[in-house]
Amino acid sequence: MSERFWNFELMDPYELVSLTPAMVDKAEEKFKVTFPARYLELLQEQNGGSLYLNKFPIADFEEGSIDVDYLWGIGKSGKQGIYVTSYLIKEWGLPKNLVLLNGDGNFWIGLDYRQNPQEPGVVYLESDSDVEITLAPSFEEFVSRLYREEGSDELDMSLFEDDKTEFTQEEAEQAFADKIVLPISLALLHLTKVETEIDWFLNQAEKLLNNKDSTIVMEAQGTLMQILLNQPEQFTPLHLQHIKKLLASLKKEWKWHSDIVNYAQKIEAKIKQMSV
Repeated sequence: MSERFWNFELMDPYELVSLTPAMVDKAEEKFKVTFPARYLELLQEQNGGSLYLNKFPIADFEEGSIDVDYLWGIGKSGKQGIYVTSYLIKEWGLPKNLVLLNGDGNFWIGLDYRQNPQEPGVVYLESDSDVEITLAPSFEEFVSRLYREEGSDELDMSLFEDDKTEFTQEEAEQAFADKIVLPISLALLHLTKVETEIDWFLNQAEKLLNNKDSTIVMEAQGTLMQILLNQPEQFTPLHLQHIKKLLASLKKEWKWHSDIVNYAQKIEAKIKQMSV
């Protein structure tokens, strides 16, 4: 895909285990529907999670849009992802023949199979009113109209008014060398906001990924992923090969730490996508 869809967070509460054909077959059999090809394509990249494209325009609303912060994926059990649909429909008195993708009790977004079990539209409903809006006649069109809210990437730096939040390369290197978590985190955050020299960054990332503090390792992983997403054109095949070696070593060193291993695998999947 040409445009980023998922947020690719280090620890995403909405992300499920990698999708398999058996999981798709089981879910389609349970709901007696066919899932949109575009939905399954996105779930192959990440099985549910927080969205980078997090807004959908609705002109009739005062705000002009609704939040779509995440989409549910397809879980392995009846309590994960879209499998909560049956319970929520009963609990909130929602129409049948929906597969819910997002919702919090006040409003819901779902695939609407009431007219056609093969080609669903996407619907928005509110629990405490009669509001029901067809957002798009297909899931593919729904996705095409999602956008990133301006300013979503900005962090309120006043929270760190007593701390340094902008770094030269030399200052970042000093922060990394001091091995104190907060300055390292702020230096890494700065690198995600500016165009970063890749050779220099990979040299620093290798040192951070070899750190014995799991918090620092995960911060470095998160920054590596963000730079891969923000500056993909700056990475050569040699860069990607070097990252693969770093990740292989990282998984071996931290094989007992599931969060580090899982995110390393997510970075590997991104690299594979970039290499195609």
